[in-house]
Amino acid sequence: MTRSITMCLFLAAGLAACDSSSDKARRAAEDKRDADRKAAEISAETDKKIADSQRKAAEEQDKIARDGQKKLDDVRRASERKTTEADSTLAKARTDLRDSTQKALDDLDKRADDVRAKFQSKLARPDADKLSADLKSKSDAVHRGISDLDNTSDIEAAKRSLSDRLDDYEKAINDAKKRI
Repeated sequence: MTRSITMCLFLAAGLAACDSSSDKARRAAEDKRDADRKAAEISAETDKKIADSQRKAAEEQDKIARDGQKKLDDVRRASERKTTEADSTLAKARTDLRDSTQKALDDLDKRADDVRAKFQSKLARPDADKLSADLKSKSDAVHRGISDLDNTSDIEAAKRSLSDRLDDYEKAINDAKKRI
């Protein structure tokens, strides 16, 4: 009888053990599902945070690009404005130099004409022709300098050159006066 009781107990324990392992398997499966669900939630939350971070970074990059473009546009406009002012100033300086040089040239041409009229009658023909050609070449040099003003951006150099040419012309007129 003890044997049958022992057998019954083993059988009951075996059945209990089966129930217990199926419960454990069921619980393990539930725990796995819970863990998978939590992992999916965490993954979804992480993906959402990454997407938000990327969106914010893209917005910040767009803002920086817009700000940078605005600054570039401002600098470009300022540069264009200064270039326009410089061009205007250069044009005015050219015009002023042209006008003053032309006035001085006109005065020297009148003096040269007066001297030319005097030495044509007082000097021999070859000497008169030589002096006349010299005065003409000096006058032409000033005229060329005035014409070249539109092609120069160095007004100071042009001013020195024109001044030197005017001085040469005036010296030639004074030298011609001394000969008559």
